[in-house]
Order: sequence, then structure tokens, then C-alpha cells
Amino acid sequence: MTTRLNQNCNWMEEKGIVIPEDIDEQFVQGVLKKRIEDLNIDAAKRDVEAFIQDERVLDLWSHEFFESIISQIKYTP
Repeated sequence: MTTRLNQNCNWMEEKGIVIPEDIDEQFVQGVLKKRIEDLNIDAAKRDVEAFIQDERVLDLWSHEFFESIISQIKYTP
């Protein structure tokens, strides 16, 4: 799994994030939080609005909204 992550996560190198040999819940949550911090919410909304029937659901999208979802993710190694 680590090899696959290294192949697909070049953005992590740019941010100085090193993928550890043993990936744990703390690492995954940290990476997700970093991505959300860097996320341009308005651009993300524009990217998906063509696929959403009721665009009002996108009004929920914010950094805080996505961060709250991270805490609900169940990690199973």
C-alpha cells in the first residue's frame, strides 16, 4: 500500500509530507486535514455543480464541514 501511495501522492512531497512505513489513523487524519486546509472550496463546488441536481446542498461545503467528516471516518488497518 505504501508503494501505491507514493506513486499517486506527489503533492505530498511538495508539502514535505513523508509516507511512513506503518500508516496509522493519526497519519491519515493529518494528511486529510492538510488537504482540506489547502482546498479551494469555491473551485471544488464549481467542479461538481454540473453533477448535482440541487446545488443548494453545496452550501454546506466549507473547511469546517469537511474537517468534521474526518473525525467520523473509521480506520481499520
